[in-house]
Amino acid sequence: MRLLEYKKGPTGRDMFLIERPNGEQQWVLSYVLGGSFNEEKAAVKYRYEQKMAAANSSTGSGAFGTTHENLSGPGSSNQTMLLRSRADAREELKCICLQQHAQSTEDLMTCSLCNRKSHVRCVRAEGLSQTDMKEWQCPQCRILHMDPFNSGLELLMYVTTPRNMLAPSSQDGNLSMRFNIDPNQLKDWQAKKISLSVRCVGLGPRSMNVPKGPLWPKDVTASVNSYKDVFKILPPKYGHVRREVAGKEISDLIKPNSNTVTIQYKTEQPPMNAHVQPPRFMFGVVASEPKSKADILSIIRRPGIEECKLRDIDLVKRAIETFEALQTGDDIVIETRGDFEIINTRCPLSLCEMDTPVRGIECEHIQCYDADSYVDVNIRTRNVEKRWICPVCSKIVRPEDLIVDEFVLDAINSAKSVVGLDEYGGFLKRLKLDIQRGEWEVMPDEEAEGEGSDDEDDEQVSKRPRHTNDHNDSSEIVLD
Repeated sequence: MRLLEYKKGPTGRDMFLIERPNGEQQWVLSYVLGGSFNEEKAAVKYRYEQKMAAANSSTGSGAFGTTHENLSGPGSSNQTMLLRSRADAREELKCICLQQHAQSTEDLMTCSLCNRKSHVRCVRAEGLSQTDMKEWQCPQCRILHMDPFNSGLELLMYVTTPRNMLAPSSQDGNLSMRFNIDPNQLKDWQAKKISLSVRCVGLGPRSMNVPKGPLWPKDVTASVNSYKDVFKILPPKYGHVRREVAGKEISDLIKPNSNTVTIQYKTEQPPMNAHVQPPRFMFGVVASEPKSKADILSIIRRPGIEECKLRDIDLVKRAIETFEALQTGDDIVIETRGDFEIINTRCPLSLCEMDTPVRGIECEHIQCYDADSYVDVNIRTRNVEKRWICPVCSKIVRPEDLIVDEFVLDAINSAKSVVGLDEYGGFLKRLKLDIQRGEWEVMPDEEAEGEGSDDEDDEQVSKRPRHTNDHNDSSEIVLD
């Protein structure tokens, strides 16, 4: 028996379209299937919610903003509102516990990407600051959007260790993920070269510094359908740190209709403190589409010149205000070079002239870097956790967070026509933004800003009077 589709019944109850071995299809309620199909039910429902989210966002109704008008049955208006609020709570909840705590008073966390809620205890998000809570991403989004070079299209199935979210983290065990793929869908994916892979992320408290990127247990052995030991994740060598891989591809082993992925894992031994548990892991089967360098560059946003101009002036003003606020009095005086309004046309990554100056939307500096060089560096970085780090402020800046500073680009092109190129055909200068006039000016080269060349300094030293032994002070040292 296979689960094909999901919908809400007339009374707001979950209903699933099943296909029996004889080919007959029928809509049934959730309790008819029993507990043996919990994972399949969660996967079918999750795919339905993803489709509804895409449809609602395209029509402007907001992510997952579905309202079930058919919930109003016989009874008072208060009872109707209560039924609707419960239905809305179920719609907003997308916890990895498969809604085991939907009716409890568990604290909830909201994902910054999909705006769905998860239980704090299930995702082990205790002790987060206000900033971290705003930027928090649910495990489903983390595993789906892990690698921009392999953009996740659909999360087919996922499973956690252990399945009971309230139980302690287990050190080893066996997990299985069963999912169905329509034959026509599989053919379409194969024609578009969409790959299927197994990914894994870690769930742990703030004190354990669990990375947002991929994290695998110490030892993993996976089997797909009837193929044993399809891939293995081995422990790191003694004295070394293992480089976590983004995913293990299983496209060639997937067949139409029913598929099963079995995972055998072992985690690190827990410490002596019984209150600290090893991280919990979440495995998932993801359909992803490979992205080229041109695809990555095409999603970078390009605001207008006026918008970039206002943003640059605001960045400089805020930087100056922050610096002046640190000058609390005569006791503490910070002496530093005021270069908040100065940018270098040399890219900090390639050390060449910037062709397309970009920076992150959340970056608070005016200095830019070249888009092409930034993508090249991340392509060559094999460690996924070390990718997409701003070379200026070290913030996480993914491709969708990049913006082209058209104001800086226009200033570079204008300065080239006035100043001209150097002897090597480049334009490696420094530009200073006048926040009062809103204009850029070309600064002199750094070499020309000194007090003089080395030869001039030597000449000045030679003109100084020399100390000799003619003085009566015998303690004087003569340096020739």
